Amino acid sequence: MKSRMKDQNITTKNAKLSLEDEILHLTIDYKNGITIDDAKEIVSAAIKLSKGEKFLCIMKSLNYSLPSREVRAYPVHDEVAKYIQAIAFIAINPVANIAARFFIKISKPPFPFKLFTDEEEAIKWLKNFQIKK
Repeated sequence: MKSRMKDQNITTKNAKLSLEDEILHLTIDYKNGITIDDAKEIVSAAIKLSKGEKFLCIMKSLNYSLPSREVRAYPVHDEVAKYIQAIAFIAINPVANIAARFFIKISKPPFPFKLFTDEEEAIKWLKNFQIKK
């Protein structure tokens, strides 16, 4: 089966993104905080990798610290959410896990969003949302 998205990598100030087998792998490092401009840069990189198509995303966070309300709300804005097919969030630490649960309850993302501790299970879940060509 031919991939509709070529495997690539992009590194931003706070994130590493790679596209592998039609799944966007996103690792965000919160070490220096995340501003709304950082979030917009990450989303722009994701859209660039997906060539403007909807994408599946497996997301991890390093050195997690709670970002501002504006940054937390950004992924569910219509201008961003229209690109997201589904997100599998790998909860690396308890703080990130709590924040992700809070995000699901408060923001009610308009796309499937699920927490995982195992990356293999997360990828398997994401593949249920792949668009068949």
